[in-house]
Amino acid sequence: MAEGGGVSGKELMQRAEQLLIDYKESEALLLYEQVISESPDNFEALCKASILHCRIGDRFSDETSKAKHLLKAKEYAGRAYEMQPEEAEANYAMALSIGTSAMAAGAKQRLQGIHQAKDFVDAALSRNPQHAGAWYLLGRWHFKMANLNLAEKAASSFFWRRMWRGYK
Repeated sequence: MAEGGGVSGKELMQRAEQLLIDYKESEALLLYEQVISESPDNFEALCKASILHCRIGDRFSDETSKAKHLLKAKEYAGRAYEMQPEEAEANYAMALSIGTSAMAAGAKQRLQGIHQAKDFVDAALSRNPQHAGAWYLLGRWHFKMANLNLAEKAASSFFWRRMWRGYK
């Protein structure tokens, strides 16, 4: 136990992990956010909370609730990425939060987000080639790209040409 009879951050993290194993994502998220409120620099809690906000937010049909979760997911992923940009989990959290937000946005934002998320997926896999979540996102990325409609394909082609000119 922590001072004052409270539960330590380590114990909260263990409880949250068990809740995840038991498929109790909302309850796990509450514990991760409690850890973050007590220890704002807890990298693991930031990553897990971001991922859970994406999962939970993506289930909402209500745009307000979805947006609230996805905004929080981006915030936590961004903080984790700022702390450890070389870590696969931070890159995965960024890719997931950007990709999930992009799929809830309009066509232009969706294409930009999909391409931006791909960079983070690639970074996660370069740092950890065994990262299952990043492999899943890469598969989803290829699926989305293969199933673009004609207008989206044209816009995507234009976007990529513009982006490559910027690198030269």
